[in-house]
Amino acid sequence: MNNIIIEYDGPISDNNIRAQSIISKIFDKIEKEYCLNREFIINNFNKTKKIIIKNDAEFPYLINNEISCYCEDELVLNRVSLNKSFYNNGYTYFRKFEERNPDYFLDFYKESELVFSKGIEEFFKNNKYENINIVSNLPESIIKKELENYRLHVNIFGNAQKNFIKFNSRFNKSQLSIGKRMINLNRPFYEKFLSNFNPKDSIAVSDNFSRDLTLPLTLGFDVALIKNDYNVWAQKYMNLIGKRVIENLSEL
Repeated sequence: MNNIIIEYDGPISDNNIRAQSIISKIFDKIEKEYCLNREFIINNFNKTKKIIIKNDAEFPYLINNEISCYCEDELVLNRVSLNKSFYNNGYTYFRKFEERNPDYFLDFYKESELVFSKGIEEFFKNNKYENINIVSNLPESIIKKELENYRLHVNIFGNAQKNFIKFNSRFNKSQLSIGKRMINLNRPFYEKFLSNFNPKDSIAVSDNFSRDLTLPLTLGFDVALIKNDYNVWAQKYMNLIGKRVIENLSEL
């Protein structure tokens, strides 16, 4: 295959380390803005997070009341957990925090340190793909800045809006049903991006199946899922349909 399409967070940038840094900064802000006890914040968050992990199909990540994806990586899981934590008269402190700090995620993201995921060095050393395409919902400038010192021969595509759902694409209101999970295929911006590639000559790789791999799979692309602790249900589905589940990019 000539083209590999890779999500940035998870396959390339270590999701867990990044998420830990961002969540710590959010705790700092919530503690100061609402005069909440730090232990109270952490205990409520961890309690909610455990409930979501145990019942993840019931707690999707919503955008405009539509299911965008499920909690298959640490960044998404933390955001959903925050939204469900710290209720105050039916309204969460985190939601208030988001309204006051609309750019908090990108600000905290830029302050966090890039740590490469396992297998990255080996993947680039033994690369067999003509075009390595990194795609992300992040602004392209952030990824370019993080990678500028590594001299990697890659194409970077930012602001992909892969999680944006709108019912005007050719899929109308189609969904992929996997157990209790209903995954929207109506991702017009992501669909437009994928139209630049030949499905028969391309593979999409991510650790978030519902957001990043469902649409390419439906369009006829080869796909590979990078396993983690939160996407076990997606691993089972990938095995069922005969698609690759890998530890990291070095296996490709």
